[in-house]
Amino acid sequence: MPRSLILSLLCLTRFTHLISLALRLSDRQSFPTALIDEIVEMHGTHLRSVRFMGITLDSQGLERLMECERLEKLAISVPVETIVSLPVLLGCLETGRAS
Repeated sequence: MPRSLILSLLCLTRFTHLISLALRLSDRQSFPTALIDEIVEMHGTHLRSVRFMGITLDSQGLERLMECERLEKLAISVPVETIVSLPVLLGCLETGRAS
């Protein structure tokens, strides 16, 4: 994770009001909660849209982002196994409940 690069970019935006933030990494990596804290501290009162592509968040990072009062859109990568197990998904498909 290029943490120092992201922090440098965030410092450049310290005196602006970001309403949208999109980050994309070429390799799937976890995003440190400390960086989420920095984003929320600097821009949380104005953020309306956050997109993390190629980045996974832990539950603490996700909870921290949810503290942004104006957040309307949040796009993150979630591994399928985290959402639902394969047997449950197959059961839904067999009964026609999945859409």
